[in-house]
Amino acid sequence: MQCASQFALTLHLDVSENPMRFGSDIEGKSYSAGCGPASLSCGSFLARLGYTDITIYEKQDYVGGLSSSEIPQFRLPYDVVDFEIQLARDIGVKIVTGRQLHKNDITLEKLKARELKV
Repeated sequence: MQCASQFALTLHLDVSENPMRFGSDIEGKSYSAGCGPASLSCGSFLARLGYTDITIYEKQDYVGGLSSSEIPQFRLPYDVVDFEIQLARDIGVKIVTGRQLHKNDITLEKLKARELKV
């Protein structure tokens, strides 16, 4: 998350609590598996580029990946992780918990059938 924020600052992007898009709306669906730092950053940047239908699937009942569950709070406070999660949601990224890539749940074939763009 720190790397993504630094990248945004280098591009002079607004990383405030009121995120803004810098691209026009792009039709198409984007899916990501696992709601850790990489998926959150990817979803946020795709939304800023203009993608309007972005969904992140997480198999756990919480989001943030290892940043939320394994890294001690004195190293990475949950407020920082929660800020990134809220930033993604505020810009339009949908987060669905309790779903996973598995033959009995979400498969690549099912995702491809939904006109996947990214």
